[in-house]
Amino acid sequence: MNLDRFDLNLLVAFEALITEEQVTRAARRLHITQPALSGALARLRTVFGDQLFVKDGKSMRPTLRARELEGPIREALAKVRQAIGRPAFKPEARLRHREALRAGPAGRSRGPRPGLTTHPLIPCAYPF
Repeated sequence: MNLDRFDLNLLVAFEALITEEQVTRAARRLHITQPALSGALARLRTVFGDQLFVKDGKSMRPTLRARELEGPIREALAKVRQAIGRPAFKPEARLRHREALRAGPAGRSRGPRPGLTTHPLIPCAYPF
């Protein structure tokens, strides 16, 4: 398979489908329409040469091939998320950092520059 022509977003769609086991819920999870996710499923089926998911009442049950792909696809997506992800924003850590910078080298608080206001949860708007 040539990755130059493969839409890696299909792997995200696959993960949502195998987690939710329902096209509508998986589409909602991805913030796309149900027809868009159905189209992605059709492309996944073509790429992998398997149905991947079969309708069972209101659910979509994964095939054996989908179960075989589940682990490697989840691992690949986890690595991508780790590589491009940022740590979660923690306002309390930002406040401690800002207070340390405000204290300056002598340990005295310099306070904000005249005319600028700060909010405890909004990052500092001025350089030190």
